[in-house]
Amino acid sequence: MGTEGEDLLDFESNVEEKFEKSRLGYTEVPGNPELREEIAKLYDLRKNSKPTSKRSAGKMKLEILDSTFSVIKLSPTETVPSWATNCDVFSITRTDEELSIVCPSECLSTNGELKEVENDWKCIKVEGILDFGLTGILASLANPLAENKISIFAISTFNTDYLLVKNHSIEKAKSVLENAGHTFI
Repeated sequence: MGTEGEDLLDFESNVEEKFEKSRLGYTEVPGNPELREEIAKLYDLRKNSKPTSKRSAGKMKLEILDSTFSVIKLSPTETVPSWATNCDVFSITRTDEELSIVCPSECLSTNGELKEVENDWKCIKVEGILDFGLTGILASLANPLAENKISIFAISTFNTDYLLVKNHSIEKAKSVLENAGHTFI
């Protein structure tokens, strides 16, 4: 038996599945006492517990990527350097104040022209594709880390989120996130 929130989600899934089957003619909902009983339990759980929704983040599956990353700041007028896009994973953001590049450190230009670079970041990836309607994903990760004085650099993509944590803090970050209920693969 899970927590009330997990039980609520199980009931919602089961009721949704049975509703879909009934809509397709597999069961008779109006005369189905089992389904009516599950709907009543779902209603009671919602009425008597904290609000829980499929739209909240919950516990995340996380992965620490192998590479060590760097965060680079360039002038906002500079062209994106070719070395920045020659990596499997990279993020580029341009604003009126800067051109910011995050990439594995091994991808950095070796010509020594970079003036503003933060090295030694490890990257924690949130596994799976996250629905845009989900709320609290970054908060569920950032809050326990902040409470333990671990700073982060967050990146969001269309599919998922990434947290960069300084290499010297990665083991502590992993422990803190596991204690918060998240799992690492």
